[in-house]
Amino acid sequence: CIGSQCDITILHLICRDDFAGRESDEFSNVDTAVDEGLIKKNASKYVFAHDQIESAAYSLIPEEQRASWHFWIGKKILSSCDSEEEIERGIFLIADQLNRGKL
Repeated sequence: CIGSQCDITILHLICRDDFAGRESDEFSNVDTAVDEGLIKKNASKYVFAHDQIESAAYSLIPEEQRASWHFWIGKKILSSCDSEEEIERGIFLIADQLNRGKL
């Protein structure tokens, strides 16, 4: 839902609610995907190893739920911004997620 690459801070933000109180579990699936070569870790970013892997992962989200996921991610990123500078840094990702989340 986020795209071909994602900064670790965005992953923490999105996964925080799902894994509250279980930080060791937060990235276990991501670590497994890295170990299997599906995702590559490049500094503070995670990148799909191939566009077909990204496409296959995205196809696991039911089509009727994709817009609401995008909208939720866009709102979550926007609400986490504490300054105008942070909004400016993330504006393209935020706008993309909110636009893809039109219901």
